[in-house]
Amino acid sequence: MDLDQETAKELVKSVIDGFEEESIVNAESVTLFLCRECLPYLTKMNIPANIVQAVNGLAEKNEDLTAAGSLTDLVIAQDGRLQRVIVAGFGKGDECKPNNLRKAAGSAARALIAAKIKQTAVVAPILSNPARAHYLAALAEGLVLGGYQFTECKGKPEAKPELDFSIISGIPDAERVLAEAEVVADAVCYTRDLVNRPGNLVTPSVMAEEAEALALEYDMEFEILDVTMMEAMGMHALLAVGQGSIHPPCLVTIKYNGAGVAPYTAYVGKGITFDSGGISIKPSDNMGEMKDDMAGAGAVLGALRAIAALKIPCNVMGIIACAENMPSGSAQRPGDVVKAANGKTIEVISTDAEGRMVLADAVWYACKQGAAKVVDIATLTGGVIVA
Repeated sequence: MDLDQETAKELVKSVIDGFEEESIVNAESVTLFLCRECLPYLTKMNIPANIVQAVNGLAEKNEDLTAAGSLTDLVIAQDGRLQRVIVAGFGKGDECKPNNLRKAAGSAARALIAAKIKQTAVVAPILSNPARAHYLAALAEGLVLGGYQFTECKGKPEAKPELDFSIISGIPDAERVLAEAEVVADAVCYTRDLVNRPGNLVTPSVMAEEAEALALEYDMEFEILDVTMMEAMGMHALLAVGQGSIHPPCLVTIKYNGAGVAPYTAYVGKGITFDSGGISIKPSDNMGEMKDDMAGAGAVLGALRAIAALKIPCNVMGIIACAENMPSGSAQRPGDVVKAANGKTIEVISTDAEGRMVLADAVWYACKQGAAKVVDIATLTGGVIVA
C-alpha cells in the first residue's frame, strides 16, 4: 500500500490468525520484530526452520540483535530462491514497550522501502499473546508512519512506495485494532503534511480553510474570528503578532460533541504559519524551517480528526491562533505595550516571543467558551533544542 494518509485505509493487506508456515515461505520478505524475551518462542511458532536457525545463530554471536533500535538484514535461501529477512529489535525487560515496537516498525518500513520490497510477512512473537492488542496497534502505526514521505512540492511527480504487509497475529478482534490504528496514523500523516508545506502555501487563511473542511467532513461546529471581530474582543496580543504580515491573522474554533452536555476540554494550538522573528529577526541559517511554527495548530487539527473519526465519547474544542510573524513597516516593535483580551498589558521585549502572545488570547477565548480544562500546544523552541 502507499504509506501516506490517502491510502491508510489499506493499512494491512491481510491479518492471519493461526497462520501456516506456507504463508511465510511464500512471502517475498519476512520482517521479524523481536525483544530479547521473544527469542525462545521462535521455535514454538510456524516459522521456517532455516529462518529460526539463522536468527538464533546470529543472536548467540550478537546480543545486540534484539536491542532497541537495532535493524539486521539477512538473506535466506528459501525454496530455490533468496528471501530477505529483516530483524528489528525492540529491547529487553522494561524496554519491551509498545513505543519501542512502534519505532522498530518505522525503521523496518524505511528499510523495506529502500530495498524496494513490495510485500512482507510481519511476524512478532509478542502478538501471539491475546492480551497484547496495544502492541498490534503500535506495530501498525509504526509501519505506516515510518514509510511516510512528503513529495507534493517536487517538480516531477514521483511514484509513491507501495508495500503490502501481512501481519501474523493471534490478537482477538485484530481487524478493529488495526482500523483504529489506521485512523491514528492517518491523522498524524495529515498533520505532517500541514507542517511540511512551505509558508507560501500555508497561511493563516489556509489553516482556517483546512479547519473548516475538517469540520464539514465530520459534522463539527466551526467558527472563525477575523481581524475586526478580534479587535472588538480586545485580542490585541494576537493581533499585534500578525500586524506585520499581508496575511491577516485569525482565530478558529472547532467543537466536537461526543458526550452530550459533558464539559469541554480545549486544545489550543499555536499557529504561526511562518516565524521570521519579526523586527527581532532570526538568523538566516535554517530560517526556512520556521514554516513549522504552526505545528501546534496542526496537531490540534490532527487530534480532532482522529477523535471525530473514532467517535470518541468526549467533548473537545480545538482552538487555533493563526498568524504570520513578519517584519514590515506595520509590524510590532520591541518596547511596544499591548493589552490582551483578559485586560493584562504586555510589554514586548522581543517580537520573537510571539507564541505566548497568540496563546494568551486563544487560551482566554477557550475559557470564555466554557472549557473546563485547557491544554495549550505550542512548538519546541530553538532554545530548548539547544539545551
